[in-house]
Amino acid sequence: MEIIFKPCSTCSSYEYLVNNENDRIAIKRFSKEFNLSLVKAALNTHSKLLSAQNALIFNQTTTSDNRIELKGGCSKKDPLIFKTRVQKAYRKFFYYVIETEMKEFCLTKDWTGQFKEIKSIYVFDINKHNYNN
Repeated sequence: MEIIFKPCSTCSSYEYLVNNENDRIAIKRFSKEFNLSLVKAALNTHSKLLSAQNALIFNQTTTSDNRIELKGGCSKKDPLIFKTRVQKAYRKFFYYVIETEMKEFCLTKDWTGQFKEIKSIYVFDINKHNYNN
């Protein structure tokens, strides 16, 4: 799967970590935004997303805690929002990209459950709230 990150502080520190996983600066930068204990889980989740051909295969090969799910409460005219968990607490939110060059996202009204077609995602937020606390 192709993963595109929005240029914002949370996404850029996450992207920098997954692209430079052995770099101490990347780990330090990531741990300022998130929890240091999240580094290994973030790298594993990213690796699994990259290696999966599409979201359906990702969901079939991962545990139920990390599956790609729909986020509730999306308006029919807005892009459909998906989420996956990094560990059990932190969530990564993204859009399903239909057209990569123009960054055209799947609208909620157009979704029919086609997880097999999700081959490119646009990560726009990584939640820093730990839901386990």
